[in-house]
Amino acid sequence: MNYAQEQVSIIGQFSLATAWQNFCQLPRFLNFRPRYSFRLETDQYILTTANGIPQIYGALCLRYQCFIYQNHLLGRFMGLDIDEFDYGCDHIIVIDKKSKWIIGTYRARASSFCQSYYSQGEFELSHFLATGGIKLELGRACILENHRNGAVIDLLWKGIGRYANLCNAQYIFGCSSVKTTDSSQAKLYMEYFRNQGYYSDVYGIRPINQYRRDLSKVMVDKERLQADLQRELPPLLRTYLSGGALVYGEPAFDMAFDCIDFLTIMDVGQLAPSFKRRYFGH
Repeated sequence: MNYAQEQVSIIGQFSLATAWQNFCQLPRFLNFRPRYSFRLETDQYILTTANGIPQIYGALCLRYQCFIYQNHLLGRFMGLDIDEFDYGCDHIIVIDKKSKWIIGTYRARASSFCQSYYSQGEFELSHFLATGGIKLELGRACILENHRNGAVIDLLWKGIGRYANLCNAQYIFGCSSVKTTDSSQAKLYMEYFRNQGYYSDVYGIRPINQYRRDLSKVMVDKERLQADLQRELPPLLRTYLSGGALVYGEPAFDMAFDCIDFLTIMDVGQLAPSFKRRYFGH
């Protein structure tokens, strides 16, 4: 049993042998190699792009635990957290040197090697995608619960910066999730982003189909709007905003995962100077 198989044993909710055998039989992953490769090390962790079946399997196991098992969605999803985009992506991973487990991951999909994106399943992105410059979509970010610390988050962002430099990305974008499906909460956050200068409508981005909800008549709590809501946002979204990202359009309501998704875009040329120096320096 390698470390990827060992990692999934902590979930214990499905057949380990069956999950591993089924994954190994997927022909599209047999000869998988990353489009862009890098490796960084600290005393405790290794940051790299997944290379081959065992590391990708370990990343998908981690995603299953964080997105499905811990959110009690077992009735709707069984096995690995995997979709049709995973083969066409690079997977940035953080490995704990002591346990050999993959304890953090991020999925990267760049316009230098693909033409479709996960975010298009929730948002109308045609105007944005028609602009010039290489675009890098990030998604499925997660960290094992007992490793959710500043060191791992910092390391993942260094990986994002390194990857963006390797593919020469001008824009970094993706869905940033907030754990609510309440319309008043969604409207509150959207108004907060507007008031704080975090909002833009330049690309006409809107949720599509079942992800759309009319918020025009939804009332917001004016007192809460005066508060500093940024500290209530998930750490990932807070980091995006502090780095210079903007939120575009209204949120998408993802009822399968009981959350709302905001489409965020970072223009690498407009990043906050300190953020750019720390994570995007060569």
